Amino acid sequence: MDTIETARSLDGGGPQCRSEWPTPGTDAEDPRQRDAGATLDEVLDERNLLDAWERVRANRGAPGCDGEEVEQFAQGLLGRLHTLQAEVADGRYVARPLRVVALPKPSGGQRLLAIPGVRDRVLQAAMAHALGRRIEPTLDEASHAYRPGRSVLGALAALLALRDQGRSTVLKADVASFFDRIHQPTLLAQLRRFSADPGLLALVGQVLAAVLDDDGERRLMTRGVPQGSPLSPLLANLYLHPFDVGMRAQGFQLIRYADDLVLACLDADEAARAQDAAARALRELHLELNPAKTRIASFVSGFDFLGVRFKDGALHPLTAGMAALLPHLGHGELARAGAPDGALAEADEASSEQAEAELPLAAGVLVDETPAGQRSAPLLQSVYVGEPGSVLRLDGERLLVSRGRELLASVPLGQVDQLAVSANVLVSSALLRHCAHRRINVHLSDPGGGEAVASLDRGGWPEMALLDAQRRACGSPAAGLPIARAILEGKLHNAKAVLRRFGRREAPEVRAVVDEAVAAADHAIARLALCANAAALRGHEGTAARAHFQALAALLPPALGFGGRRRRPPPDPVNVLLSFGYSVLHANMASLLRLAGLNAHLGVLHAAAPGTLALASDLIEEFRAPVVDAVVLTVLREGQIGIGDFDFDDASETPCRLRREGRQRFVRALECKLESRFVHPRLKAPTDMRRAMQQQVRELVLVMQGRVPRYLPLKFR
Repeated sequence: MDTIETARSLDGGGPQCRSEWPTPGTDAEDPRQRDAGATLDEVLDERNLLDAWERVRANRGAPGCDGEEVEQFAQGLLGRLHTLQAEVADGRYVARPLRVVALPKPSGGQRLLAIPGVRDRVLQAAMAHALGRRIEPTLDEASHAYRPGRSVLGALAALLALRDQGRSTVLKADVASFFDRIHQPTLLAQLRRFSADPGLLALVGQVLAAVLDDDGERRLMTRGVPQGSPLSPLLANLYLHPFDVGMRAQGFQLIRYADDLVLACLDADEAARAQDAAARALRELHLELNPAKTRIASFVSGFDFLGVRFKDGALHPLTAGMAALLPHLGHGELARAGAPDGALAEADEASSEQAEAELPLAAGVLVDETPAGQRSAPLLQSVYVGEPGSVLRLDGERLLVSRGRELLASVPLGQVDQLAVSANVLVSSALLRHCAHRRINVHLSDPGGGEAVASLDRGGWPEMALLDAQRRACGSPAAGLPIARAILEGKLHNAKAVLRRFGRREAPEVRAVVDEAVAAADHAIARLALCANAAALRGHEGTAARAHFQALAALLPPALGFGGRRRRPPPDPVNVLLSFGYSVLHANMASLLRLAGLNAHLGVLHAAAPGTLALASDLIEEFRAPVVDAVVLTVLREGQIGIGDFDFDDASETPCRLRREGRQRFVRALECKLESRFVHPRLKAPTDMRRAMQQQVRELVLVMQGRVPRYLPLKFR
């Protein structure tokens, strides 16, 4: 039997957090149905760029990595803006690294800022204006931070109004490391509701995939949103909008200022239910409550919120700024016009300081402080389905997998980026439509394993300049052959590294077979430079691959019956695991290619053919051995999976099949490897395997666009 396995442990029950953004095509009143969403042209409009410049100049701020001050940028302003406009329009714009600085907190400790350069701040402010016009009107009333006409006073007034309605008990909480943990694929999916322009979405992707410069040490941002970006406050509110709406839909009264929140309740029982509901809703967004700052209290016993202490039915300011501001606080509404500007600014600073949420922290800044064993959120949340005869269907916002009367899995679709199916199953058309709407990739592979035979997705309009560059690279031997050669060089190098690591302590006869495979790989690498076409490259790689799989056989228990690589159908346990592992790797790479705007069907090494994703097959070559081969060797040599985990039937189209429990263990091992952390050899920054795969996709894009001279493979030690 086979099974269903998710990439992470997902909550299986309870009320789900749903957005109230109307589905396209409905009759709901929505300003986005009256225009097509924010566009790159709108961002680059000269008036919008000038307005963005004025906002950046008014905010002043420190220089970025280039050391340029705001007033320096003002010299020759129009020329600078026209240059910026042209670079973005032509696809030549690259955001500069962010300067990381530490600012002291009044309460002690430091706040880390990641500061873009002035030109990048101007562009991001222009993006924030274009997107904000669509996003801001849709946000929930519970949200009070970073919004026009809203402030700390508005949040406090709303809370007092709830108290006066008899809601005497509160759940006081905040979100653990909220700005660091924002799940970027989820955020980008939310953003696509407000813009279908691939150029604008690519710019947002640059903001999220920032390179941080901390005193000359470059770090790649792996999650979250960068502090200091004019776009980050808007993105933070957008990300928590489903949480706001979901809590209100369940009848809870929420007041939220950034990630600092209060739920006003009638009694302690309701507060306890609110805590459970909030925890579930945040899990849908890959977040969690901060246990150190989450408690049930009352207006009598006391709690602190936004620079004010509520105790014994009274308000006690915690800062001088709040003391000056509280007299202007009305009950139920905000009399902002009469408040002193200085007091408002000081109060906002004080409350943000208490909430630790004035601006988001860039995740990459804190990545080295992650506790041992704790991994970052996966780049792609995956669901793998391999149970023959099962049915996949949609139930609200959840993916249900059943077989007969047995429910095998119930997964929130908000936590799914890709669905990989490797068995004969029934999939409802409603689920497929929903996956297309949510931009969840669906990959179908042979029941016996192997690479995807079909991939269903709904992308936006492609970036034609990038696709033209890809066609030129893939259609010209002069452009494509060096890329293919480098890919195979990386693959052979990494295969040698894996064999050496596993063969280090083996008996002499096993080490001899490993040494032969390493020598074959070295010979193939030396011959690659002489190859005049991709077929010749594949020929030398094929010879080295046969020696590689012979070495795998020597490293594995003989009882497994592995005599070499056989794919259709895989006849033995080792080939079954290899095929399944490669299909998982292939599905992940296909999703990353789609996110980058590349055509996964058009490759440089593998020939394009109907039903194949040649470019995905190309780019997984460097990762086959360090991911799949290494996991297969580990689980079989350590006994995590054994011969008893397989069913054998020579008369079946799949003569060897992995049982459900074994598949679950294998998927967990694969996901653990894909999330495993290491220091990227070129970026000199901590990353994981999936993000390393994404970086190779970016490397390929830069080569195809002519922005770097050659493709550099990722080589593991």
